[in-house]
Amino acid sequence: MALQSSGAISINDIAIEFGCAKDMLSCANAAGLSTSNISLSSFYGLSAYTPPSIVVTPSQIDLFSPTSDTVYFEANASASNGSGSYSYNWAVTGGATIHNGQGTTLLVVKFNTPSNTGSSNGTITCTVTDGTGSTASDSSTWAVAYEGGGGGGGFN
Repeated sequence: MALQSSGAISINDIAIEFGCAKDMLSCANAAGLSTSNISLSSFYGLSAYTPPSIVVTPSQIDLFSPTSDTVYFEANASASNGSGSYSYNWAVTGGATIHNGQGTTLLVVKFNTPSNTGSSNGTITCTVTDGTGSTASDSSTWAVAYEGGGGGGGFN
C-alpha cells in the first residue's frame, strides 16, 4: 500500500512499507531514491508494491497424442511480483479447447485436426490476478499443420 502523499510521515512508516532498517539511507536505497538531499517528504506517495507480471511458455506441440487426429499440448504460466496469492485464467483461440488446468499454472490444450490437409493456428492467453486485484496477461501463438488427420506444429 502506498505511503500517504502529504501530512506527517515517519521513518517507521517508511521502514514498514519498504522493509528497510529505520534509517534514511537504508530506506532511500530500498525505495530506489537518490541518497543526496533525502528527506521524509521524498517518500510521499511511494510504494514498495510492484504489480504482477506473467510469462506464458508453451511446450512443443505433439507433446502427446493418444489418437492420430487429436493433438494435446501444454503451456505453463510463471507469475511474479504482485501481492498475495495468484489466480490464473486461461483462454485459447483457433479451434483449440482447454482440456484441463483452468485456474492453475499448467494448461493442457486439445486440438482435433480435421481429416483434410491444412493448418490451423491460434493463441493461448493467461491472465494472472494477484491478491490486490491487479492483473497482467501474456499470450503465445500456436500452429498445427496436418495431412489427413494427425499433425505436427509448433509455437511462435
